[in-house]
Amino acid sequence: IGLGLSIAHEVVRGHGGTIKVESELEVGTTFTVRLPAVMCLPMKANTEKAKSTTEQPSLLDSFAEPGPRVVPGPEGPMAVPREIKVFDKPKAPETARRPVILSADDDEVNQQVVTGILSDYDVHIAMDGIEALAFLEKCDEPPDLMLLDIMMPNMSGYEVCKIVREKLGIGPAQMPILMLSASSMDSSIIEAYDSGANDYVSKPFDKQVLNAHVRAALRLRADHMAARSEPAPRSPARCATYAPEAMDDADAADDGVRRRRA
Repeated sequence: IGLGLSIAHEVVRGHGGTIKVESELEVGTTFTVRLPAVMCLPMKANTEKAKSTTEQPSLLDSFAEPGPRVVPGPEGPMAVPREIKVFDKPKAPETARRPVILSADDDEVNQQVVTGILSDYDVHIAMDGIEALAFLEKCDEPPDLMLLDIMMPNMSGYEVCKIVREKLGIGPAQMPILMLSASSMDSSIIEAYDSGANDYVSKPFDKQVLNAHVRAALRLRADHMAARSEPAPRSPARCATYAPEAMDDADAADDGVRRRRA
């Protein structure tokens, strides 16, 4: 039945029985299990004496049903109280808030791909730049990350990124922006960074590559938020700037003082 011999031995012993094995080379192996005919007898008056005749509790006792335990005794099988172990109910793990990502792209297929790749995050979809800006204006706190396609109708990704940084005042560390584009030209990448983007990912993107860029951007924001929550560091001590001329003047003044004292 797929059970190891040691496990079978524990199960049989837990029911007050015994198990033995007889094996002969090239003949076969016989396992004999003996269980008491009466699995539960009335409790004897002297339970302490009955307890002294029991064996040490096995690991299976922790999982057995509550009730008397039948064990072999000097006068045959007897029932003894079973020690019921009470375990604290495990606490449900505290689930951290999933990072929120805003994905702005006018292509539904691209949105489905992004949503599937970033299934571990809370992804909100905007089908163009105007919808993305409207979403940001309604948020009390900006999303943790923004994925922004460059080529969109009505408003390009460059324009959206500039509005986010300049008019909405959302900084690169407060909400990193990843530009997504099928163009790998240097001019497109440079314009993306100049408009305020944190990173640039070319399409079609690999699942692992996109996840790596997302994780890096989220770490940047996490470090920024952690720094905001920490107390402001003390002002560094001022250090005198080394100036050879000033040192020469100070030495000369010291020599004059020493001469006057002499």
